[in-house]
Amino acid sequence: MPARRPFALLIFALALLAACQRQPDAILLTPLALPTPTDTSTPLPTATPPPTAQPTRTPLPSPTPSCGQNVVNAVAAINAACAGMAVGEACLAAGRASATLQPGASAPPFAAPGDRLPLALIQRVDASAYDPANGAWSAALLRVLAGPDDAPPPDGVTVLLYGDASVINAGSGAVSFRQMQIRSAPDEPTCDSAPVPGALLQTAAGQTAEMTINGLAVQFSGTLMVRALQGGGMTVAVLQGQAQTPHPDGSPLLAEAGLEIYIPLAGADGLTAEGALTLSPLTSAALVFLPLAALPRQVAAAPPALPTRAATPILPTRPPLVTDTPTPAVPFAGTPPGGVYLTYSGQRITLGTLVSGTLPAGGSAWWAFEPVGVAPDTFDYFEVTALGNWDPVITIESATWGPYAVDYNASEGPVEAYYGSLAGSGGDWRIVIRDAGGGGGPYTLYYDRRCLGSCE
Repeated sequence: MPARRPFALLIFALALLAACQRQPDAILLTPLALPTPTDTSTPLPTATPPPTAQPTRTPLPSPTPSCGQNVVNAVAAINAACAGMAVGEACLAAGRASATLQPGASAPPFAAPGDRLPLALIQRVDASAYDPANGAWSAALLRVLAGPDDAPPPDGVTVLLYGDASVINAGSGAVSFRQMQIRSAPDEPTCDSAPVPGALLQTAAGQTAEMTINGLAVQFSGTLMVRALQGGGMTVAVLQGQAQTPHPDGSPLLAEAGLEIYIPLAGADGLTAEGALTLSPLTSAALVFLPLAALPRQVAAAPPALPTRAATPILPTRPPLVTDTPTPAVPFAGTPPGGVYLTYSGQRITLGTLVSGTLPAGGSAWWAFEPVGVAPDTFDYFEVTALGNWDPVITIESATWGPYAVDYNASEGPVEAYYGSLAGSGGDWRIVIRDAGGGGGPYTLYYDRRCLGSCE
């Protein structure tokens, strides 16, 4: 037993040594999880970035048209609403208008723009004042057969009634409204950008019309504007072309473009022309916001004074008779040189008439006449009215004897009156008109006889 133990020990030692010399197996190292340090400080507040501002896209409200824009829109639509209307028809052109029929007549409605009726069925047409509740401005269009008896214009006369205004038929049959009454309000109280109510009348190019308006016979070629305040007065403004009407004594009064005729209205209806006619420059209110675009022919109105809605005072054309001592009579006597009385050739003015003309800037204008005044009781009376801001100067001269009154300028205003006894000296005389300031412009000249007592 003892001999075998050392051997066994030797075997154990060798086995142990062999085990120690083998390659060790790979060892997987698992890292140690270190504890996370705990932050005991007070945490800072988290800064939230402000939201990016987005543009607000609120739809813009539709702007409410002004009354002036409503009027412009209505005028622009008239030609389309009343296109192709015939002579002898009335057309509701814009807004609200009414037609009063002749007794016993029946007709389709006249209630919407474009509605039409024969003039022969209509007693009157009324347009309305501007209605701010619905933005409506009213107008009616008429085509009237109103030419001279021997040659009626085939295209008729276009009558555009607008605003608070009426036109009343005083004619009949085929020439209905050739005689008419017009009434218009003084203004549009609810719309400063609308035209003052009235009527525009227009002939076709080159044609002449003859109409009676509120009892006043008017012959015209071109474009007129008529306003008639019931119980007040009527203005017939010549925007383009010319118009002629007779004085109460039958003498003609001619108004060129840029002038207007005024006559008072009276009578039981307050719409009958009565009294003296006067001629003056167009007031600016005659042109403000006028619906000229609705007329068949596009025209530009003749220029008046500077635009203003204030009424321009009407210049008197027949001032009161001067009662002071007249200009001494010319001391002509005997036989003129050569025994011949000379005459002027050219435009003439006759006793009791009113004529009109235009003075060229820096120049002169003259009219020949045959004097009637005989001293000491009767005088030749002349009255010049400058239609504008200028001062007329008069020279009176004889064709036979030469100048008599030179550069007569008793008034610094627009009206110059001269009178003296000029007959008995023989031959023609003439009155020469100049502007004291060297300018010029339109004028009227009235020639009459004045007497110290009664003219017999």
